[in-house]
Amino acid sequence: MGRPSICEEVKYKIFRVISEFRAKNDSLLPAERELAEQLGVSRGTIRKVLDGMEQTGIIRRENQTTRILPPKKQIGRYAFCAASNRRRDCFFFGLYQRLWEQFQQRSNDFSLDLIFIPQQEDHCAPEILKQLRQYDLIFVSYILQPVAESMKAAGLPLVMLDEQNADPAYSLICLDNREVGRIAAANLLKASCRNALTIEYCSGGDYRPFDLRREGFAEVFERGGGRVASIGNPHDIENPLECINLIAEAMKPYLADGTDAVFYLSDECMPMLNWYWFHSRKDVGEVRLSAFRGSGNPITRDSRVCFLDMDCDAVISAMLCMIELFEKTGKFPPRCEQRIAPVLSRL
Repeated sequence: MGRPSICEEVKYKIFRVISEFRAKNDSLLPAERELAEQLGVSRGTIRKVLDGMEQTGIIRRENQTTRILPPKKQIGRYAFCAASNRRRDCFFFGLYQRLWEQFQQRSNDFSLDLIFIPQQEDHCAPEILKQLRQYDLIFVSYILQPVAESMKAAGLPLVMLDEQNADPAYSLICLDNREVGRIAAANLLKASCRNALTIEYCSGGDYRPFDLRREGFAEVFERGGGRVASIGNPHDIENPLECINLIAEAMKPYLADGTDAVFYLSDECMPMLNWYWFHSRKDVGEVRLSAFRGSGNPITRDSRVCFLDMDCDAVISAMLCMIELFEKTGKFPPRCEQRIAPVLSRL
């Protein structure tokens, strides 16, 4: 998703400070000058970020103090666990950043503490596990499976938000990835496409949702009389630019041989689209395009792309239902599984 702005980096660092202070039952944040020195930014940047937090009801400033406000009626403690960069100062996946931010905007009664876990870690660090043990519900967005397994082994009250870490023993609230592929295939068939190519760009090994999107696409497209081919990057190559170049090269024989539709399993593949059109000088109008907006970016480079997206409102509603049930009963909600249908948009 690219490097975040300075204000975004500072915002997530301050949210992490708030989480640490809440854990110590300390409701007073350090002064602006102290925060600026601690985070290595200007006092003006700190003030701008705190202004936004005050407007959304997270803090209140008065008499030169900044107080962390408690949620209006929250009894339990809840966390949102997300993959981050190595510095733990920004989201690794824009999709889950968008989900978390929309939760902050929608929920006036409940708050989630944001807990970052570096994406490349192969286990959950002991200090993070210790921090997580204080929570009554932990919503886990996509993280690497070894990290998820160490969280399960610690007996934490987890709710999975991604099919990659789905487990029969844990509740699941997630996008229905197989349905993403089915809808993409149905739309391309309606546009009279009969030869399609699915493209995967994946970092960090196999990603189960990509498999589900591809399977759902092939199921519907082939049943409708179409032919599907699939390409992706070698998982043993870590350099993203090298991966993109390899996939772009692999695209050429397909798109030069009657392929009339492309389904990008994530919009992170979109740079390959630009590479292909630039080097092949092929008319973009010859191929119908569909993509899942995995990075969360509001891509506007090509208005002809049909995007499938997570219905964040539906996911948030399901999360709130689980929180409300805990608030009423004081018990971890019974295991449930809810797969959210994707929404279709054309930019």
